[in-house]
Amino acid sequence: CSNCQESSSPYRCRDCFGTNIWCRDCCVSAHIRVPFHRIQMWNGNYFERSDLLTQELIIDLAHYPDDCPSIPSNDETQMINDPDKSDDADEFADEFQPSQSSGST
Repeated sequence: CSNCQESSSPYRCRDCFGTNIWCRDCCVSAHIRVPFHRIQMWNGNYFERSDLLTQELIIDLAHYPDDCPSIPSNDETQMINDPDKSDDADEFADEFQPSQSSGST
């Protein structure tokens, strides 16, 4: 691993700068703030697409220090990262925009 020197380091990121090779834990830690990077895993012959971040990374969407007033705190939101759908982030953002009143009388 480029970070912790663990010998089992099958992961790399196609979007990060450099040629880092990571173990599972370091790869997840390195992507806490960039969860939509494309992770690949060595399968013994070549690097193939990996669902590591989908399976391991939990993103807290809370509005610190308080919870978001628009979403009940017991709801869970699942995001699916599909590089073939570039509009997903816009659609996700639109769903959580606060309702706006027109203000006209």
